[in-house]
Amino acid sequence: IIHPGIDFFTLEQTNAKLLTGRDYIPLRKSILKSEPRVQSKVSKIVVFGGGNDKYNFAPFMAKGLANKQGFSTIVFFSRSVKEIESLDSRFDVKPFGPALDTELESADLVFTTASTSSLEVIAREIPLGICCVADNQISYYEALTKYEVATGIGKYLHSRYYDINWDLINQLMIDVSFRQKLQKNSKGFLDLSGSQRILDEILNCLQ
Repeated sequence: IIHPGIDFFTLEQTNAKLLTGRDYIPLRKSILKSEPRVQSKVSKIVVFGGGNDKYNFAPFMAKGLANKQGFSTIVFFSRSVKEIESLDSRFDVKPFGPALDTELESADLVFTTASTSSLEVIAREIPLGICCVADNQISYYEALTKYEVATGIGKYLHSRYYDINWDLINQLMIDVSFRQKLQKNSKGFLDLSGSQRILDEILNCLQ
C-alpha cells in the first residue's frame, strides 16, 4: 500500500506492506531542482491553481495582486486570459501544459493550491505560498506549513470567495529573508527519488 503523504501514515490490522512518508512521493521526471537564486527583488512570480484551477484561484489572486508592488511580472496559468491580462500590464497568462515547467525554472516566488502541485514546487526548492481549496488538501496544507517549507496564505470558503492573508503575501514579495528561510527549509525536503524507491520496493516483493 502506497500512501504518498508528508507525515507518516499507519494502517490498523493489516499484513500489507506500507510505503509512506516523503521518501515515497512520486514526482514527474521532468521536474528539476531550480538554481539557488533568492534575490533581494522578486522578478517573476508564478500563480496556478493545481492542474486545472477548478476553484478559480488564479483569477482571484490576479484581482488582489493587480497594482501591488514588489515584483516585475506574474505568469498565471488559467483559462481566464482576457480577464487577468486586462488587470495589469505586468500580468501574462499561459495555458496549462508543458509551459508550466519552463516558467517555474525561473520563478522567484510561487503561489498555488495545497495539492500535489505544491509538492512539485517544493521539490524545485522555490519559495512558496499555498492556499487550501478543498478538504483533501487540509493534510498537505497543515504539514507543509508545520515544516515551514511553504507559507499558508489562506483558504477557499465558498462560491469563489477566498480568505487570503494579503499582508503575508506582501511580506513574501518584499522580505528576502522570509523567502530565503523557505528555500533553506525546502532544500532536500523532497529528493525526487520517490518513484524509484516505490519501484524498487515493488520489485523486491516480486522476488
